Amino acid sequence: MSKKKSMEQMVYDSLKSAILNRKLPPGNQLVENTIAQKLNVSRTPIRNAIKKLEVEGLVTLIPNRGAFVIQPTIEEIIEAFEMRRELEKLGVRYGLKEVSPEDIHHLRTLNGRVKEAFEEQDINRYLDENKQFHLFLAKKGNNRYVSQFLEMIFNQINVYLLLYDAFNYSNIKGEDIYNEHEKIISFIAEKNEEKLMIYMDSQLNRILQEIKLDKMNYQALENIF
Repeated sequence: MSKKKSMEQMVYDSLKSAILNRKLPPGNQLVENTIAQKLNVSRTPIRNAIKKLEVEGLVTLIPNRGAFVIQPTIEEIIEAFEMRRELEKLGVRYGLKEVSPEDIHHLRTLNGRVKEAFEEQDINRYLDENKQFHLFLAKKGNNRYVSQFLEMIFNQINVYLLLYDAFNYSNIKGEDIYNEHEKIISFIAEKNEEKLMIYMDSQLNRILQEIKLDKMNYQALENIF
């Protein structure tokens, strides 16, 4: 059983790495026979690994056609960001009143880690640290539905950003991210819900522009592959 599990894990890790590093680009079909020959494994661990990747939002299974690396439309990406916007607002409403002075210190420490990861170009770490920063209020509010759904949408957005290598098309700097987060922290410390909501809304609009998630640039990214 352990050998079977380790084989499945090896296949999963290999496929996930290939997808996130764009060796298997968006829309690419995952052909079981090809994978089996390349990794020298049977088809069973491949199928189980693909099912796990589907749950994580990396793969789409199409009946009678097979498994494909996800290839979201620009509309789907925008919808994901819009959902993030609404869930973060709910997180503010539930969590802001629960914030303590110790939490402010924690957020500033976390913000430092976000900046460090970005400047070191450790994108996977950056995405995780940034997600934890934005999940903080939702988790603080003790509404498990808000925090769970917000984490799900962050995970999906992070997949989109990695798949389309959005950071290489961005003018964002680590210092900019740090300063924006510090502004958010200052409003959280003041427990000023109105200013926090307005600023987070404008920040998200700017992010959408700076990572160039519009139809023209989306097509340009597609052409790279």
